[in-house]
Amino acid sequence: MPKLILRIAEFSELLARMQTLQARKGVEAAFNASPEKLGRAAVAAAQKPRPKTLQPAEHRN
Repeated sequence: MPKLILRIAEFSELLARMQTLQARKGVEAAFNASPEKLGRAAVAAAQKPRPKTLQPAEHRN
């Protein structure tokens, strides 16, 4: 049960971050970006180390 509570809390935090003005502007910019700009952004994001909270669930402790 504690793992479920932790997941609910993580989801709630993620949802709150997705609803900020900054996040909404980011989504709008992504939808309006050219394929080249999206490609550059994807490469840049793939090269950054991922925070522990964004790693796949099977790698979490």
